[in-house]
Amino acid sequence: DKVVIEFTNNSPEEMHFMFVGPDAVHGEEFTEPCEGCEVYSSPPTGNSCFDEGEVMKVELDPGEYRLMITSTESGFGKPLHGTKKLKAGETYKSCYYKMENS
Repeated sequence: DKVVIEFTNNSPEEMHFMFVGPDAVHGEEFTEPCEGCEVYSSPPTGNSCFDEGEVMKVELDPGEYRLMITSTESGFGKPLHGTKKLKAGETYKSCYYKMENS
């Protein structure tokens, strides 16, 4: 079974997703800016971040991956990165947004 990763880009900037995994598998994906999405003054509540935005869906083999999300625009702030063991058959969903002064 594959691992499914879904990122919702709820920001007005293009999102850049990069990964490195087992057996040197690697790749990158770009997700278009969200038309009509704005910069938040406070974090979105509940699941509202998923209500609009461009969705990037990637299927990978299970294993440990180094993941990084950033923007191709200046001013996005620090990249979000980390290492995660992704399990077969699981779906991982997250939403990314931009805050003022970030």
